[in-house]
Amino acid sequence: MDDFSTNYPTIDVRLDVSDRVIDLAQGEADVGIRCGLGSWKGVKSTFLMSEEIIAVCHNRLLPVDREVTAGWIVEQTLIHDGTPHPGGDFPTWAEWLGRSGANQVPSERGLKINSTAAVIQAAVAARGVALVRRALVAQELDSGRLVHLLPDVRWPVKWAYYIVAAPKALRRYEIAAFHDWLASRPKSG
Repeated sequence: MDDFSTNYPTIDVRLDVSDRVIDLAQGEADVGIRCGLGSWKGVKSTFLMSEEIIAVCHNRLLPVDREVTAGWIVEQTLIHDGTPHPGGDFPTWAEWLGRSGANQVPSERGLKINSTAAVIQAAVAARGVALVRRALVAQELDSGRLVHLLPDVRWPVKWAYYIVAAPKALRRYEIAAFHDWLASRPKSG
C-alpha cells in the first residue's frame, strides 16, 4: 500500500476486510479481492494469483530427534478445516497424506474447525498440523512461526485470487489506477 500511496498521493484508500461477499455491482465497495473460481455475477474478474494447499505447523512442534515425514504428520493432531470450498478441489487429510506417501492414513480424527481463520490461529497456537491456503499464511511462514511441511508435496487447487470490480466503477480514474496497480504487483506463492 505504501507503493500505491507514493505513486498516487491524491487517491485515498480505505480497506474493509471481511469474510462477507460485498456486492460490488451495487456499489458496496469499488474493488475487491476474492478467492474462488473467478466468475461472479456483475463484476469483471482479473486473475491475481493461483493458490495451493500446504501442510503447516508451529515451529515448536517440529521433532528434534527425527525428520519430518508423512508418518510423523500422521502421529500429530490434525486440524481439519470444515469451511466449504465449493469447486476448489481442496484435499482432505486422507487425500493429502495419501499423496505424501503415508503408509497409514488416519480417519477424520483430530481438531475440526469451521473457520479458515480459526484453523490458521490453531496452527499458530501449536494446537496441531493444518492444511491451509499458502497465501493466507505467507506472513507466518516468512516470520518462521509456521513451517511448511513436506514442501515437495504440491496440491494446487482450482480456486485462485482475483481482483473484482463492477465495470462501471472501473471507468473512474482512481478505481482503474488501483486495479491496474494491484494487477501489476509481483505474484507470490
